[in-house]
Amino acid sequence: MSAVNLALALAAVLRVAALLAHLLRAFLTVSVLAAMAASSAESRGSSSATTYLVGKSPKGSRQIQNPTFARLAWRRLFPLTPWIPALQPAPTRRCWQEASCAWRSGMAARRTVAAAQTERVLRLVREVLGHDVLGAYEHGSAVLGGVQTTSDIDILVITGRLATMAEKRQLVDGLMAISAPFPPPSPERCVEVTVVALAQVRPWRYPPSFDLQYGEWLRKRFENGDDLALQATVNPDLTTLLTIVLLGDQPLFGPPPGALLDPVLMQDCIRAMVGDIDSFMDDFEGDTRNLLLRLARIWQTVVTGVIDRKDRAAAWAQERLPSEYQQLMDRARAMYLGWQPDKWTDWPSEARASADYMISQIRREVARPRPGQVLRLASG
Repeated sequence: MSAVNLALALAAVLRVAALLAHLLRAFLTVSVLAAMAASSAESRGSSSATTYLVGKSPKGSRQIQNPTFARLAWRRLFPLTPWIPALQPAPTRRCWQEASCAWRSGMAARRTVAAAQTERVLRLVREVLGHDVLGAYEHGSAVLGGVQTTSDIDILVITGRLATMAEKRQLVDGLMAISAPFPPPSPERCVEVTVVALAQVRPWRYPPSFDLQYGEWLRKRFENGDDLALQATVNPDLTTLLTIVLLGDQPLFGPPPGALLDPVLMQDCIRAMVGDIDSFMDDFEGDTRNLLLRLARIWQTVVTGVIDRKDRAAAWAQERLPSEYQQLMDRARAMYLGWQPDKWTDWPSEARASADYMISQIRREVARPRPGQVLRLASG
């Protein structure tokens, strides 16, 4: 660009800037006058000590006597002020700060209680299994960065041998005392513990099996003395759990998980996710929220290779769902985040139709070859 053209362009930019400045000045003037008029009308209708908009200070300078004027003028100049805590009047700022502090204090209390529950689980496992415990690892929300008030404490325990039935009963009795029943009373959490003997998963083969699993959905069976719930079980869903443990690499104690576990093949992880759909959909009406979010996460993973937390997977899926199902996914996400009660009585057929749509998309994506794609955890 020549120097002449550059100068002409700069002059045009300056003219536009000057015009915008004039428009802004005019807007501010009109806004202040409108605020004064509204404040004056309000003041005339109110009783007395704040009757005058502008008075005289002892030194003769003009000062605002009626705080209504300042509030109205500020709100008319900046309509978003009520949503910006730093720009609020002092009493309102204090309310925002107190609410924020209360929220942070509540979350801190939950984290403290969850940490104490986690420590009790680790102590129990060591007391029962002793030196045969090789390591314990976080998975689930703690690894994916999305711990919510409704999140479980998810722990994988790797051992050097299979536990005896007596040891399993002892573990279950202890875990029932540590875990909060579902739905958990604040601030305690439900606990999910999966115990895997190293020989069950190394060398890697699909499908894997675990030695023992404890979760609140099994509490009634354990309370009723159902020994079948204590048996070692082949479980394809363990494939995804082990993948998250390996990728998350968050030991509670013991070596890094990669030092004990073989890598999990991506095709096995995808096969486990998709192959489990028919079985868990049998319980759709009883667990609608969680299963919609689970389908959203499976869909995101088979398309992108990313394993993400449930609320972000729901946001990803919502953008790709037909418009008639988007509100349902938003509702499931809000329930997961604790913003709405977990009730689906209004839309049972719509929720099922939304699930069926996601299942069809998942099956279509699984059939599509994706050379070079690898699994990874979402960042942040």
